[in-house]
Amino acid sequence: MTPGEPSGSGAERHRILRQLRRQLEQHPAVDHARGQPEGAYAEVTTRLDPDHFGRTADSATLRLVWHPNPDVPDDDRRPDPTDPSVAGPRTTFDAMFKIHYSEDGGYDCGFHNEPSSHVDGWFHFQERADSDAEYDYEPATIDAGSPTAALWELLDLLADRLRSGE
Repeated sequence: MTPGEPSGSGAERHRILRQLRRQLEQHPAVDHARGQPEGAYAEVTTRLDPDHFGRTADSATLRLVWHPNPDVPDDDRRPDPTDPSVAGPRTTFDAMFKIHYSEDGGYDCGFHNEPSSHVDGWFHFQERADSDAEYDYEPATIDAGSPTAALWELLDLLADRLRSGE
């Protein structure tokens, strides 16, 4: 390890986010992607062209956070995929992550894999019309098995939501 490099799970998070930043830079709607803080990414933020998604906002951003192998309490509300009453996990990741889209006019939405008191389980979609409104929540599902595949699947799902106005 060289000086200034993150260690342990911070190094894994940085590696994953660095890889995802490179992937985001390939997306046609992304104007610029940046990991922060430099050298030990905790998140990646991008400037997006909202017109690519059929949106009328002047500007939009995307924020991506990824925590591999998080320490979570036993009562984390995550569904047990071995429980016969559970149809199956809505994602296969032992990670907390979010990909969240925001427009300058206040509309924002995103896919989050983290504990939430608003939905059973972790993985969900949340959306609100403006910054003064309450979020609407609904369970969501992805099939991807790697962070990169998840990013592209989530970007496709997000694009579908934004274009349809759901």
